[in-house]
Amino acid sequence: MVWALQNQDGNSTLSLINPLTHHVSHALRYASPPYVYGSNSSRGYDDVAFLDGKVYLSYTNPVKPTDPVVQELNNGNNPSGTLTTTNILRASQTRIPVPDIDSLKSTPNGDLVLTSEGDGPGTGNPVAEFTLISHPGAANQTETTVAVKNALPGSAHRMALTSSRRPAPEPSTRAMLLIDFASLGYSGHGRLKEKAVAV
Repeated sequence: MVWALQNQDGNSTLSLINPLTHHVSHALRYASPPYVYGSNSSRGYDDVAFLDGKVYLSYTNPVKPTDPVVQELNNGNNPSGTLTTTNILRASQTRIPVPDIDSLKSTPNGDLVLTSEGDGPGTGNPVAEFTLISHPGAANQTETTVAVKNALPGSAHRMALTSSRRPAPEPSTRAMLLIDFASLGYSGHGRLKEKAVAV
């Protein structure tokens, strides 16, 4: 199934698309409350990540430090009916003053990576950052946030994301998250592009 998340900044819904039959499910809605629909809806779901049989969502536009920014979808991999979620990461846990929540990816090591767009100098989130979430949703969950700085054209910036959760495989099969800022002309703010590659 293809997951289509609609309306990332308010009145969010989820549709499932069968790539073989091209059937699109009706728009599934999130439980309200706690989710807010209507003219006052200002938050939504931007991205989805699948990890160890669970589904995680990035939750946009936090206002307070206690606002959730990553949630687990309780309905699982084949959702139906009203969608319910469990908070696993709050804005304060990213250690970013004003996070601009964006993409969510799973890594080959069994972690999640949450990106926060950089909104430029003079904002609460001047440079892009990403938060590595190890053991997501577990009692021993940890978070590490890394700012992306000095990403100038002509230089490739790469970060290998490793986890103590699993032993590192042989170098020939080790995987890492590669963010190549030079190819994007990336200058320290804006949207990050991620891709997993084997090295």
